[in-house]
Amino acid sequence: LTLLPDGQVADFSALEWNSSSGKWCDPRGLDGSVFAYAGATPSAATVAVDTTAQNLKLNLTVAATGYAGGGLIFDSCVNASGFTSVQFSAAITAGSLTGCSWQVQLQTQDQRPSSATNPSGGTCNPDAGASCYRFPTVATLAVPTAVASTYTEAFTLFNNPSSSAIPTPTQVTGIQWQVNSASSGTGTCTVELRIDSIKFQ
Repeated sequence: LTLLPDGQVADFSALEWNSSSGKWCDPRGLDGSVFAYAGATPSAATVAVDTTAQNLKLNLTVAATGYAGGGLIFDSCVNASGFTSVQFSAAITAGSLTGCSWQVQLQTQDQRPSSATNPSGGTCNPDAGASCYRFPTVATLAVPTAVASTYTEAFTLFNNPSSSAIPTPTQVTGIQWQVNSASSGTGTCTVELRIDSIKFQ
């Protein structure tokens, strides 16, 4: 799927979020689901769309050496090569990132496992010994405040941990935000992040 010039992904308005199906969509045909994930207990993560505030709510608990995150998965692989960056707004509405750091990751088709479902497939084959989920990342983002601020992260800032020869913007399957234990893995935190106005710029 190639995006239209406005680069819109999701703003979680009433026209773009369906609580019954748990799916988001935009008028241009891009759609998908929201998800959360976490490392070993007691790290934990939940995701919801706040239909009043119209944003994505991530409640994350990160234990020492742990991580937690969440985001959007696309129902179609997206070619965003007509853009130069990903943009979103973020705010902290409860808790704190003290003791942790956070990052944004672009899910890519070649790092998504071939066994993945909802939607199905990727091209990384874990059964053949491949190490999957090595998504391009911009690490150590500035800490949000209670007032939403805009982040614009150029594709050139995303690392390439898998040394993929396929350009990242041509194979985006999702966008996710992850909080990691900091302080050499001794840090812990509990935080509520709000993400909104997601687009390619």
